[in-house]
Amino acid sequence: MQPTKLVIASILKPVDDTRMYEKFAKTLVQTKKYEINIIGFWSKKSPAISNIIQHPIFKFKRLSIRRWFASILYYRVLIKLKPAILIVTTHELLPASIVYKAFYPSRVIYDVRENYYRNIKYLNTYPAIVKDLLAIWVRCKETLAARFIDHFI
Repeated sequence: MQPTKLVIASILKPVDDTRMYEKFAKTLVQTKKYEINIIGFWSKKSPAISNIIQHPIFKFKRLSIRRWFASILYYRVLIKLKPAILIVTTHELLPASIVYKAFYPSRVIYDVRENYYRNIKYLNTYPAIVKDLLAIWVRCKETLAARFIDHFI
């Protein structure tokens, strides 16, 4: 029996991130039911384990225009891999994941790792002039996507 293709994805977390790689991927690979693909930020070290394939497709600064186009890169990898399960760990990849789900039979799991709305609104990561607008945009995106998400972690 062919293992089920599963993607774990994030924009700013590296492909060897503790949560994505150590906790999710290494645990799931032990079941021998999944071919695990981790899509994430480029990392200097990339440990190799069979049935865990890393796709370091993102490499940009936090406040970069290239970040706006990251979903397109992500979607292109999804089309190539054709996973049955998507574990999305960042709000920015939700729209591309939902579009993928509309055209390919798959399940979307949203790992709500952080309260992105509050992080944007109350931390000094973004300039004050855009913080509130970005926070509202993220909340709207998560709210609209919720009806298409199969499970929340």
